Amino acid sequence: MTKSVQFEIIFEILKRFQAAGVLDKLVLVGSWCLYFYRYGSALLGGLPTPRTTDIDFLVPRPFRFEKVTDVPAILEELGFAPTFHGMSGLAVYDHPELRLEFLVPEIGRGSSEPVAIRGLQVKAQGIRYLNFLSSCDNNYIS
Repeated sequence: MTKSVQFEIIFEILKRFQAAGVLDKLVLVGSWCLYFYRYGSALLGGLPTPRTTDIDFLVPRPFRFEKVTDVPAILEELGFAPTFHGMSGLAVYDHPELRLEFLVPEIGRGSSEPVAIRGLQVKAQGIRYLNFLSSCDNNYIS
């Protein structure tokens, strides 16, 4: 696993999501967001940027997509393959260099079932307490 290959793959994912019109509806979370935010004014100073082999995208609620985008097809073009977990249909997308997952804020009682994101044609895992990430004021990151 080389970091330069991971960077290239992640940049290509971001470019393709942008071209498809869905990047502005997603929030990059997890260790990789520190890498990108350190170049903006959100994180000043010598913050370490450890990175894992997975990249996580948060899909804020409510889901608002103007059109349906076949995200699995975009990822397949980049060499990702879905790995399904159980009978629920939850898939993470595996590449020899990375793993990509979609997350949603878990609300209410929660559920062990994944949440269908029809606008992206994926299912996302609900995680408690992620709602604060999607409700942050964008002025902090400009």
